Amino acid sequence: MVESCFSCFQPLYASEKCRHRQRYLDTNEYVISQGIRVYSVDYEWWAWRAGRSQKYGHDRVIEISSVAYLLYGWDVMTSVLIHEFGHCDLFNEGIAEGSSSEESLTIEKMANQRGAEITPPHLLPEQYHQHRQFFLRSYQENDWTEEKCRAEWAVLNAKVMRPTQI
Repeated sequence: MVESCFSCFQPLYASEKCRHRQRYLDTNEYVISQGIRVYSVDYEWWAWRAGRSQKYGHDRVIEISSVAYLLYGWDVMTSVLIHEFGHCDLFNEGIAEGSSSEESLTIEKMANQRGAEITPPHLLPEQYHQHRQFFLRSYQENDWTEEKCRAEWAVLNAKVMRPTQI
């Protein structure tokens, strides 16, 4: 699920950036260039959620965890940023939160698709859609908690990590 390297779990502005961290920086720069405000959220208790987007008046805002890379790595954080960028584009059409769990799931899928469509292809992580499938589970399963998210993420990555990454 996660293509990563040692540098994927280093702070954003640490020296010797890997291609995954550089892709996050490039994507962040692109999203900002499209008129979206991106803010870092430093709360460890919120890191498992990774990001969220909102609209305040005419301003579209993405809040992205500055510490979630420790859990997910930089390629997943790029996927989160692209997904939230998709939400911001949907806001322009009056599409925000759903009034039911089914409608919310539909909107999350729309944001995944829209984010992929409006982001330059070279910025999309190779496993973007797999990353998004993982996070969709929180809308499909009613008992999604921080503990469950972290446990499921660990199980998923244990299945697909190469022995040299463990």
